[in-house]
Amino acid sequence: DYATIGTRALPKGIVACLDFWYQAFVPSDTSLNVYTQNGTAAAVVVWSRPGTTARDEWIHASVNLNSSRTALHVTITGWIIDFDR
Repeated sequence: DYATIGTRALPKGIVACLDFWYQAFVPSDTSLNVYTQNGTAAAVVVWSRPGTTARDEWIHASVNLNSSRTALHVTITGWIIDFDR
């Protein structure tokens, strides 16, 4: 299973910080990734937290974003593998 959330294009020339909190309280393999994409180029992973996590707490993360040359799209995708409900 997975979930994805994304942004509209951030205008060229924007320098920003994506600041967020996440919780991965599951007894299974998980992956949380932040991707950026310029125009039609392939998406690039700019932040990732893979692995098994079973911590019942919120974790803070920050990612620097720079769209100096072209507009930039940002996507956050969370995956869970072999989750037994």
